[in-house]
Amino acid sequence: MKKLAFMPASRIQLLGAEKALYRFLKTGEKRPKHGLIFQWNQIRSAKPWIRGKIARVVAGKIGLAAKIDFFSGEFIGEKFAKEIELKINEIEVKYPNPSKKAEPVKSKKMKSKKRR
Repeated sequence: MKKLAFMPASRIQLLGAEKALYRFLKTGEKRPKHGLIFQWNQIRSAKPWIRGKIARVVAGKIGLAAKIDFFSGEFIGEKFAKEIELKINEIEVKYPNPSKKAEPVKSKKMKSKKRR
């Protein structure tokens, strides 16, 4: 519990993705974005373009709950569960459709001057 209490939310989100992380470091493949947290039904059943946002919220609340539990011994899991539900609903309303990816800016090719 102590390790989890001192762990940042970004690392909590990646717990369980060690194999993918080492593959990324060794071969340069795609970087892992999630670990075991993505097995939660609320995240798996969400639309693909908002899963990462929901995973960040959940990882943050897990980190806060671990810190509060470790340092004060107080259980506030039910409160955080309600907050997560509200935040998931906000995210679903805010992002009903996938965001359009920005097209790369086409740079004007500079003509090279002839040098003597």
